Amino acid sequence: MRLLILFLSIMFAQSAVSTPSSGQSLKHAKWKNRVLLIHAPDPNAKQNLAFQKHVKAHQEGIHDRDLIIISMDKSLRDRFTVPDNHFTLILIGKDGGEKARQTNQVNLEKLFTLIDGMPMRRAEMRKK
Repeated sequence: MRLLILFLSIMFAQSAVSTPSSGQSLKHAKWKNRVLLIHAPDPNAKQNLAFQKHVKAHQEGIHDRDLIIISMDKSLRDRFTVPDNHFTLILIGKDGGEKARQTNQVNLEKLFTLIDGMPMRRAEMRKK
């Protein structure tokens, strides 16, 4: 599973992650992974480029927090009320609930701090 997370993270760092059945991926991730949903309407927009840079720089943190990155399809954009023309990141917890949303700036450190404060993550850190 960790190899899959690392693979997906690296793939995203090189280009946008495409997941044909994003909704199914969310169902499979529940209780196993945290999910970072991304909608980047313009692959060359500064937010998307900054996100790719952050992903490359934070591979270990992404892997350590069981985080997978999924590009939102239309059904997920509708489900989470994400406009078609806005860059959006949404953090989904292992319980399947939305935990955070970023629209203007990318801040993985802030998301990591939020994740590290979650009860499930604190229990994971105690076990390691």
